[in-house]
Amino acid sequence: MHVTSRDDNPDDMFTSRTDTDLVARAKGLQPLLRRRAAQGESDRAVTEEVVEAMAQAGVFRLLTPRRYGGHQTDLRTLTEVSEALGTADGSTAWVGMIISVTNCSPACSPTRLRRRSSELIPTRA
Repeated sequence: MHVTSRDDNPDDMFTSRTDTDLVARAKGLQPLLRRRAAQGESDRAVTEEVVEAMAQAGVFRLLTPRRYGGHQTDLRTLTEVSEALGTADGSTAWVGMIISVTNCSPACSPTRLRRRSSELIPTRA
């Protein structure tokens, strides 16, 4: 049985170039995550260098609506980005996923709160 993926059909109408790029950026972080995993484990925190790289790659704004400066991706992309990060360091993948989900939460709030919270959503952890 063959399970098709987005990669099997580059013209998939549900795949945006941005989503594909975000997954590629996450894969590009793997060497850094592998190098810093032991330090993160001993410090019990993701290193500053890794946090900065994840922010630059757009990991923290995966689910944030575009109107609030995010990528407005879907859960499939969040899962693929998390998988790419987790291949190198599971703890870092978990942190990226949690922050991404948390950053989209204000979009589900009343309009007044959304306007205020869009000013407060961090671009990095």
